[in-house]
Amino acid sequence: MSLLLAVLPARAQVGQSAAASAAAAAAVDVAKPIIVKQLKPKPKPTQLVFNGTFVHGNRAEITVRAVDNEMDLRSFPLSPKVADAMQKIIDRGGYQYGDKVTVVYDTSSGVAQEIRGRPSKPL
Repeated sequence: MSLLLAVLPARAQVGQSAAASAAAAAAVDVAKPIIVKQLKPKPKPTQLVFNGTFVHGNRAEITVRAVDNEMDLRSFPLSPKVADAMQKIIDRGGYQYGDKVTVVYDTSSGVAQEIRGRPSKPL
């Protein structure tokens, strides 16, 4: 018993019209991207807020411990406007350890722009 296989020779596809190939090329144009929706970048906030308890402070800087994470301890240098306000607070007795404060700071430099919080009565 012998098996005989016959293969037909390959032929080029002729007979396709030029108009049909041009229409097929125009239907699928991969050179131009299809823009569905233009995305706009969100601006990054220039100021952030840090809530915590007062640890130490003077005319030049303030050190605050985070409320939610006791291991997170941050020091912020004070801007000139905040430094003058801090000096007035220090003259009246200043913040005491554990006072609740909120520091509004600049994200790029880390400088405190505002300190919110009420100092407790001095000891």
